[in-house]
Amino acid sequence: MNRALIVFLLFAFSQTSFGFFSLMDTGELVDEGQYRVLGEGQILFDAPEGFNLNGRFSTGISEDSEIQFEAGVGSIDYYMGAFWKWVPFPDTSDQPAIGFRGGVTFADVSGLSTYGLNVTPLISKRLDSDIGAFSPYGGLELGLQNNVHDTFFSMQAIIGVQWSPNEWDFRQLKDFNFLIEYGLEVDDAFNYLSLGANYNF
Repeated sequence: MNRALIVFLLFAFSQTSFGFFSLMDTGELVDEGQYRVLGEGQILFDAPEGFNLNGRFSTGISEDSEIQFEAGVGSIDYYMGAFWKWVPFPDTSDQPAIGFRGGVTFADVSGLSTYGLNVTPLISKRLDSDIGAFSPYGGLELGLQNNVHDTFFSMQAIIGVQWSPNEWDFRQLKDFNFLIEYGLEVDDAFNYLSLGANYNF
């Protein structure tokens, strides 16, 4: 068999999982002059199977937008990203929050340097309860990725929920939010489960 064909087949069947960014976010924005840090553990169910440890720093830049910087290590050797989050339709009694998050990414995946653009339309709705607020959210993560072998499109469907504890019953957890998220592969991505917490200051 031709060597070029062997290399092509190996590459074609090995690159099934390059859309590796989670959302871990609702339509809630960080106020200008305020900050939020997020820690996330991400379990990957498809190759490269394993675990990623991710972090994010966010700050508000206007009444309807914020910027985010993130990084991670693990089964994805390492990655970095910078994002702009814009929510022109805030969460009100009449409507959910609707917006999008977009940015640039860089990662080392199985020894391949991979650059990308990432856009995620998102929606969320805050629901109050006796133990705090629950904010279910969803997004469709769209990526355009490039490495030395190929340029390709990735897509993941994402659902999650954020719990903001009632500060009167959970005073020690004031300013913390807890998130759980599931990402479903649609195209050139993978299935994952993420657990995390963010802190506002």
